[in-house]
Amino acid sequence: MSFESLDQILRSISPLVAAPEQDPFEQLLILWPDLVGPKAARFSRPTRLFQGILQVATANAVWAQQLTFQRRQLLNRLNSQLDEPLQDIRLSPRLWHQDSQIPETSPEYQLSDHPSIWRPLAKPSLAPHSTETAPPSMTPQLAFEALLQKLAARTHESPICPVCHCPTPIGELNRWSVCAVCAVSSLEIRRPS
Repeated sequence: MSFESLDQILRSISPLVAAPEQDPFEQLLILWPDLVGPKAARFSRPTRLFQGILQVATANAVWAQQLTFQRRQLLNRLNSQLDEPLQDIRLSPRLWHQDSQIPETSPEYQLSDHPSIWRPLAKPSLAPHSTETAPPSMTPQLAFEALLQKLAARTHESPICPVCHCPTPIGELNRWSVCAVCAVSSLEIRRPS
């Protein structure tokens, strides 16, 4: 007969005894990739379920905002497949780096899919002397002029918003038919009378 520590005994029986909160959470972990899709699942993951509130870690604030806009739809889809319905979903990038899971690609690369990101022009830049890094002797005025040249080259052949007539990223026009500023300003907040 050998003596085992309490820690060893608990580890040996823990797979046999499941906590009541563990089963719904494991079910959520399985459902999450199908619910949000493979792209969003790479940059978000459920981290905790407590009193009907699901906490989800996201790779960055952009993913938290994107999934927050879909929160009600996600709740409805999840609740239709769960035994115990959820009350809410809370999304935050704060817990993303506390786990060892790291996405296959960096979240910054994934930001290129956002509609407000300016896509690189297919043609060479109009600013022939623009460089990614400024020389050490560059004055603030020269750096500002270089930035203006880069912005002019970026927006030179961009589509124009039909409302405000400003250069607009093509992703915004595809999504809202206007620029993001015009899309937000067209929303009316109605107050009860």
